[in-house]
Amino acid sequence: MKLHYCKIFFGFLFLFASISCLAQKASETTTDTVAYKITTKDGNQYIGTIEKQNSDSIVFKTQNLGVITIATNQVKSITEINPNQSGVNGWPYQFQTANYLTLNSAYGLEKGEGYYQNIWILFNNASYGISDNLSIGIGALGTFLFTDFAPVWATARISAPVVENKLNVGGGAIVGTAEGETFGFLYGVATIGPRDRNISVGVGSGFVNDEFSDVYLNIDGAFRVSEKLYLIMENYLIENEVLTFIGARSILGRSSLEYGIMRSGEMDFIGVPILGITIPLHK
Repeated sequence: MKLHYCKIFFGFLFLFASISCLAQKASETTTDTVAYKITTKDGNQYIGTIEKQNSDSIVFKTQNLGVITIATNQVKSITEINPNQSGVNGWPYQFQTANYLTLNSAYGLEKGEGYYQNIWILFNNASYGISDNLSIGIGALGTFLFTDFAPVWATARISAPVVENKLNVGGGAIVGTAEGETFGFLYGVATIGPRDRNISVGVGSGFVNDEFSDVYLNIDGAFRVSEKLYLIMENYLIENEVLTFIGARSILGRSSLEYGIMRSGEMDFIGVPILGITIPLHK
């Protein structure tokens, strides 16, 4: 709609890309504390350090469970990880912390991670980590079940730590097509706090062909209250109207169930329900 909106967003993306490069160079000189993620055959995951290991068992020290002993024949995989991958209180790392209910945090996917997300059957999105700082994806709105209108899109997303596990920045773009028209979305976001307990502040705008919408602001947060439960909130400020998402995420094995409600100040009822699932595409 206004050309300066486009300049603003490309300016944000350039800033985030610059910080990403600087942060990546800084991290190359940092020595990470060695930690491991052990996945057992029953689907449980543990973050910690190996105290002792032999052919029969592994003595493993976690933050919240203390020292545990895991039988070697029950171990599915052992993966060395970085400190920023660890969950709070020693709870297992979850790749889903890259997202809230509908928006992204400034924490991205790690290299080789991927997921498929579905909301109310109609919304379909898949994403894959090309590197620790870049992920790409594709998506489609399954409205073809009811009409001929079936939007498809591609996504790109960058993220980088400024202060390890305390402040991350990121940005991204969505570009798609529907009925011969091009649409998209540009955004930038900064996340304060670790993956499991954080607040994000973002700015973005959508466009159809060469017409941009007004800039929106958003404030989002996630708080992990137990090993398998997150509380999540998203707030958009669009043209002096507030749109709020209140919900939660339950971890189901390696997948997760997202649920909640969406409401605006103009609604005279509790809100519109949201139900989705996120499934990993990596081992």
